[in-house]
Amino acid sequence: MHLHCFTGNRYVQDRWVERFPRTYFAFTNKVRTFSPDQIAALQNVEDSRLLLETDAPYFPAPGSRVSSSSQISTVAEAVAALRGTTVEHVLEISVANGKHLYKSQ
Repeated sequence: MHLHCFTGNRYVQDRWVERFPRTYFAFTNKVRTFSPDQIAALQNVEDSRLLLETDAPYFPAPGSRVSSSSQISTVAEAVAALRGTTVEHVLEISVANGKHLYKSQ
């Protein structure tokens, strides 16, 4: 399951995983405004369950009026910073997860 635009906290996340153990959690530029509880949930997502999305046009990158798929790198930057890892790692795992989830080769 692809849980689109996740903004929940650990409690919500745990309930999803209990009910749907193979859930993939997708994040947008909205992570830039996350509360500490939401950041904890983002940090708790296993690498193998992390997805990125822009949810165009609703969550633009800083300085933009609307978002587009071309802004995926800004999502990766924000997620990487909050997870304490590199942008390259976040992009690598999210691409692999997307391919696995949607069976793309």
